[in-house]
Amino acid sequence: MICWRDAISASCPMGSSKTDSDAHAQKVRSVRQLFRKTMRGHGFVPADPFLIAFSGGLDSSVLLDLVTQYSDDPQNLVRVIHVHHGLNANADRWLLHCRDASRRLGLDFHGEHVDLDASGGNLEARARAQRYRVMLAHLRDHETLLLAHHRGDTVETFFLNLMRGAGARGLSGIPALVHRSGKRFFRPMQQLSKTEILDYATLSGLNWVEDESNANPRFDRNYLRHRVLPRLNERWPECDKMVARACQNLADTAALADETGGADLQAVAVEEHRPGSVHQLQLSREKLMRLTPLRRKNLLRYAFCQLAVYAPERRFLDKLLALVESGANNKRLSWEKWIVHAYDSQLFFYPAQGITPAANSIDWHLAAQPSVRWGGLLITADKAAQAELQIRPRRGGERLQLAGRAHSHALKALLQQWRVPPWERSALPLIWRGARLVAIPGYLQPADMAEAGDLADVRFHVQNVR
Repeated sequence: MICWRDAISASCPMGSSKTDSDAHAQKVRSVRQLFRKTMRGHGFVPADPFLIAFSGGLDSSVLLDLVTQYSDDPQNLVRVIHVHHGLNANADRWLLHCRDASRRLGLDFHGEHVDLDASGGNLEARARAQRYRVMLAHLRDHETLLLAHHRGDTVETFFLNLMRGAGARGLSGIPALVHRSGKRFFRPMQQLSKTEILDYATLSGLNWVEDESNANPRFDRNYLRHRVLPRLNERWPECDKMVARACQNLADTAALADETGGADLQAVAVEEHRPGSVHQLQLSREKLMRLTPLRRKNLLRYAFCQLAVYAPERRFLDKLLALVESGANNKRLSWEKWIVHAYDSQLFFYPAQGITPAANSIDWHLAAQPSVRWGGLLITADKAAQAELQIRPRRGGERLQLAGRAHSHALKALLQQWRVPPWERSALPLIWRGARLVAIPGYLQPADMAEAGDLADVRFHVQNVR
């Protein structure tokens, strides 16, 4: 359904007085002034470029109007994106409405179709994740994505997360400014109520579409919006303002926890760069145990937020804390797509897909190839030599003789001495010349071996290119 509003009849109803018209104009001005103040308060200026997430609904239609009023040059600085999920029979018409509304304003518009299986679980969350993926892909480095969330959305998110048992971060609602994957999202309408948005749209003569699924109480957010929150507002008319204030207080608490977690992470993190290593974070268990239990938990939560965007559930954090405090060695826990491995008095965090089978053996004609790709590694020689080499994975039982040593050594013993985690050993590139192991980039160079020969001046380097 598309709901059209006539600009003249909406803003100047028949028989309205000049006083009414002045009051209507003041309402519109107040919203625009608050919008400009919010933008300025977060460091934005009218000359900034923006990408607007535009569904065609009431909220995003108001956002589109406010941004075009705010921007110095909307035709060149403002772009619009619409994501077509194909879940509603009216989706094609919504896309056309968004395209036409953008073109009337002279704005660059992009509509993208995505495929989403309606039969899967948690349709709302999957549709939202798909939208963000599309918008991130189209957001340019210098742009900010603007989203039309308002105060009511913050209140709804608070109650939804409360029912999930969330902590301060989850109960702080929807953050206004977010940096994700090097991109920036901003929600400049969070101080506006739904009533203020509707009044602005009506008085400004805006047109928007109505998604009938927003009235379906089968969805949790709609149930809150239509069944729960109206009852709360009957009892406490300022409910949305009070909840929004509580969300801000909780956001301050969460920010302080993040600040503490960041400082603790710097103190506890171990900076070791091993060739071919897949872990993205390494923590000293000894230093971690020097923190109070509450700060340990806060640090682990913060660390996961840095790696995976959002924090793991409390039950997993409790298990992870128990693992840390037990002192267990060579044990691991999995959460979502991440693994935490306790080994050698340290905690290693790495993505599950990072552990891949070792690459096959490959031949390396060193005189013709200064570098070669082996699995997820790029191996480079700093000098050319007339040598036919082979790169192989470790299979076990290898022995080598170091320069100045009378006896050979088991490679396994050396790997233990170098404190290479067991799950990384099979992915180490071993460089062979015939039946002789001549180098392990990052650990041993030809000059370290008993028989370096014409490779004595060659050094091999390895880079992770996964």
